[in-house]
Amino acid sequence: MSIQHKLALPSGHIIDKYRIESVLGYGGFGIVYKAMHQTLEQYFAIKEYLPQEIATREGITVRPLSEQEAENYQYGKERFLAEAKQLAGFRHTNIVGCNDFIEANGTAYLVMDFESGLSLSELLRSRKRQGKPLSEDEIKRIILPLLDGLAAVHARGVLHRDIKPANIFIRRSTEQPVLIDFGSAKQGFSERSKSMAPYTEGYAAMEQIEEAGNLGPWTDIYALGAVMWRIIADKNPPKVESRISATVRGKPEPLKPAVEVGKGRYSQAFLQTIDKCVEVKEEDRYQSAKELQQALSEETTEARLARQDAEQQATSVRTRVVENKPMSFFAAIKSCFKIKTSGRACRREFWWFQLYFILGLVAFSFLLAVVSAPLALGDEESFYMAYGLFSLVFLVWAIISAIQGVTVTIRRFHDVGISGWWLLLIVLFWYLGFVALIVIALLPGYEGENRYGPNPQYARQN
Repeated sequence: MSIQHKLALPSGHIIDKYRIESVLGYGGFGIVYKAMHQTLEQYFAIKEYLPQEIATREGITVRPLSEQEAENYQYGKERFLAEAKQLAGFRHTNIVGCNDFIEANGTAYLVMDFESGLSLSELLRSRKRQGKPLSEDEIKRIILPLLDGLAAVHARGVLHRDIKPANIFIRRSTEQPVLIDFGSAKQGFSERSKSMAPYTEGYAAMEQIEEAGNLGPWTDIYALGAVMWRIIADKNPPKVESRISATVRGKPEPLKPAVEVGKGRYSQAFLQTIDKCVEVKEEDRYQSAKELQQALSEETTEARLARQDAEQQATSVRTRVVENKPMSFFAAIKSCFKIKTSGRACRREFWWFQLYFILGLVAFSFLLAVVSAPLALGDEESFYMAYGLFSLVFLVWAIISAIQGVTVTIRRFHDVGISGWWLLLIVLFWYLGFVALIVIALLPGYEGENRYGPNPQYARQN
């Protein structure tokens, strides 16, 4: 569904080398278009400077609403172009690429890379409908790369000044986050006209709101902390003015600490990191993107180890409960022919089947020995026949166990049921012993009668 705006340029309009196709978005300070480069035949996003409080469009030309606003309009346009010049040619995976800037139609345009995906605000709405809030690891996979990009931008003396979920874009192809819509032009405009806020309430630090505030990397840190707080609290953070007002009047802090909001769902260290980001006083926050990045990265390792320990303990408890519970004979037989996704469960079920099978095998062997003993005392062939029947049963048991072992190996290589493999070794030695007995009994040099009867070869020779 295409976005409509009454002040937008018409589809098909040409700006320099670019043909306008549709509106991607808009705000109080401008409109963003999707445009096609007529020579390269590639899509770009073009941001048009159009502060609607003091300017409007007449035809295709943007003009100030009055002569009194002309100076403010011109000053804002100069700041817009200054931002474009700072960002043009700057390349970072997590910062929107700025390729060109154009002056036309009485205003200015910033040509940026066109990204396919969705904003963080859209992602959060989608996950809320699904009932699947972002996990700690997912939040960090968004924030850590952005801090990488911010560190590079801050090193050039540029602040974003308007970080919020709507200005964090998630690429569809790589799922990498991209920071868009820098707000330095808005901030510059607000220095001349206080009637229009150049920031987003709840995500702006106090120094952005007050006159002659001490802006720096910590200002963007506050906004990122507010973004993380919004994710775990599932609502926008309160205005910083409300927080200060509540403190002065001795009322409860409207921004509930993250350690309380996310307790039980996120790690303590992660929540403490968020709380430090959204401190009202700038000196109490992290002072650089690298500092915050380091805090989150260290906590990532800590959280992962803690989670692994918890999972291991939980698995150990489940294993003790499950493995000590015997299975019925028919349940064990039935389960051993089912393909399991869990190697541990597979071994458990097949172990009881093997136990029943061993007991049955012992009983069968005893019965076989009782029946065949009289024959074996006087008939060598009867002995070998009894031995062969016993070996055949043993071989069937080994094959079934080996198949189960292979199944478990394929399904869960790191949790392999090894019962089938050592059983095959036993069968191998069993048959080696069987062959050895035959060889010994039929040795050409063996004369007379052995304990099972006359040596057939000796009898034939005589």
